[in-house]
Amino acid sequence: MYNDKSVNENFHIARAFAIARESPDLDIFSGFSLDDQKQIRKLMIETVLSTDMAVHFDLLSRFTSQVDAKPDLSEWTDRTLLYQMLVHLADIANPSRPFHLARGWAERVIEEFCDQGDREAACGLPVSAMCNRVTMNMPRAQLGFINIFLKPTLNCFERAAPDFVRMALEHLDLTIKEWQGLDAGGLVLPPHLMPQPSPQAGQPEQAQQQPQQQQGSPAAGGKIEDTRAPPMQPQLPLKVVDAGPLPKRHP
Repeated sequence: MYNDKSVNENFHIARAFAIARESPDLDIFSGFSLDDQKQIRKLMIETVLSTDMAVHFDLLSRFTSQVDAKPDLSEWTDRTLLYQMLVHLADIANPSRPFHLARGWAERVIEEFCDQGDREAACGLPVSAMCNRVTMNMPRAQLGFINIFLKPTLNCFERAAPDFVRMALEHLDLTIKEWQGLDAGGLVLPPHLMPQPSPQAGQPEQAQQQPQQQQGSPAAGGKIEDTRAPPMQPQLPLKVVDAGPLPKRHP
């Protein structure tokens, strides 16, 4: 599918256009001229495809070069690269949220990866990188992602728009310390994500279902209360911000 290139991203953007075409009440393009529709479509495709992690380093390299040449973003005449980087940053920025949110999303991502690895193994396929439940270490995986992908991206944005990323960088510094502390305490995975022992002949069923203990868990005598992150609750009341009038559309 899609010649094995950005399959997930290509599918999402193609499906978005298909929904708009098939459902008149969801067609967000209907009020625009054909020329505007073409421009919007082109920008949407380029922006969504830029969220493929396979193009991260090339994208960041081009953005860094552009920031070096013109650190004032208001001077950029072609802002396609800026839009691509903004959407890409939003896609990878979960670790820069307050830690109770960052950990909650980290657990969900790790669970998705491990589930994929389990299915690959069950089908006799090679287990993809970062999808092996047996070797997964959540704190170290998060620290690696932060140091390799997120922090360099935020640092580049900081040079061009420091106010835009200041809070994210502050949260990120705290999140790094939290993950380092959990790693030092022996956390590998939350109990509900730990690999289950393989059933053995003659072993009672209840014993087979006992989750593995890990260093640092209460059952192993550690001091860290190793539980899944609490549910994420919205912080109300929400402040409504007036973003100004919408762009004019053709009748």
